[in-house]
Amino acid sequence: MSAGDDKVATDAVSPGETERRIRHARLEIDAIDRTIVRQLARRAGVVAEISRIRGAARKDPKREREVVRNAVRLNRRAARESGIGYPNRSVADIFRVILEAGGAVQAEAASGRSGRRRRAGGGRVRASSKRQREKES
Repeated sequence: MSAGDDKVATDAVSPGETERRIRHARLEIDAIDRTIVRQLARRAGVVAEISRIRGAARKDPKREREVVRNAVRLNRRAARESGIGYPNRSVADIFRVILEAGGAVQAEAASGRSGRRRRAGGGRVRASSKRQREKES
């Protein structure tokens, strides 16, 4: 099938059907996003546990490079299997951001701070004081 054939197949679908398919696909993306966020929270818990075991937050550049390499390798494999995927560089960048955020989780766990976290100005995350939590309720 050529690219022109794909266009013909798309044109044959009614506008209502196109909108239904888009809504369905967006719902699927929303479900995937919820899974990603739950897995990030799960990962943060493991990162915090490592920090508590160590007793201090500390970077491990060798391990961070390994994590990024593993993610890129997994991305390549998934792209081969499915026929489509994100660019490897983008996956590496995403995992570098996850690792950077993990550093904040480690620092918080190592300092013994806990409790409900809330967004502070400038996109930072900080622990809420008891008084702040009471105001929010």
